[in-house]
Amino acid sequence: MSTDNYYEQAKAQYDPAYNQKVQNYNNQLAQNHLALDQQKTGINANYDTQVQNQQRNNQLVRNSISNQMLGRGLANSSIAISGLEQQNAVNSRLIGQINAERTGALNDIDAQKALLEQNTNNILAQLAADRENEIRALAMQL
Repeated sequence: MSTDNYYEQAKAQYDPAYNQKVQNYNNQLAQNHLALDQQKTGINANYDTQVQNQQRNNQLVRNSISNQMLGRGLANSSIAISGLEQQNAVNSRLIGQINAERTGALNDIDAQKALLEQNTNNILAQLAADRENEIRALAMQL
């Protein structure tokens, strides 16, 4: 039997296990991506709730300011208007902080996904590099 035949026989024996390993790593990567995407959905839902709660709190404070000004007979005064505008500014700042935190959390998830992908690609590259050596070693045994 020629060395090419031994090589092809070794390749035929080795490749099914190799292909299964590659498939397993790709499946694991897909599962990890799915889990991280689900975390992103949860993060967005959490931060959406925080924004809604902040909007509700802002409206309550605005109503309180309006009621206080009405009670004092200052409903249309510049004091009432500046108090309401100040509360809107506070609200905008707080919502900005919430959204900045959301962005940070989502960026962390994206970084985790990129790292998982890089690690998987490194493993697959090493498997591919080892494949040729393993096939040649098996061919020599045959």
